[in-house]
Amino acid sequence: MKKIWLILCIITVFIFSGCLSKTHIPNQKKLISYMEDAGYTVDKYSNIGDINDITRIVAVKGDSILDVCYNVKDEDIDTVLDFYGDNYKKAYIGGCIGDFVYYASDETVWEISKIDADIEN
Repeated sequence: MKKIWLILCIITVFIFSGCLSKTHIPNQKKLISYMEDAGYTVDKYSNIGDINDITRIVAVKGDSILDVCYNVKDEDIDTVLDFYGDNYKKAYIGGCIGDFVYYASDETVWEISKIDADIEN
């Protein structure tokens, strides 16, 4: 499972390397607002596993989960992706864009987040 997340991250970085201008990552306040407005319970953390000094936002509504980390150091990206792979069994999308690492359990939570990692216009 860890290798799958690593491969997803590498593919995501490769795909978006030439088109970051088309990618939208909402700031933390906006993301929290989007999720709370849609009825999600939102928690904010400063760590994930053994990694500190990041900002992690987890939004949950029933089985629907969004888990994102801002300001992840390059050397910690694989660890965060492994954490997602080890702790979440159902995945709609997951990967990384620069220092932003994300996981969404389903299409609905992904759309509500307004994270736009889609390169097609």
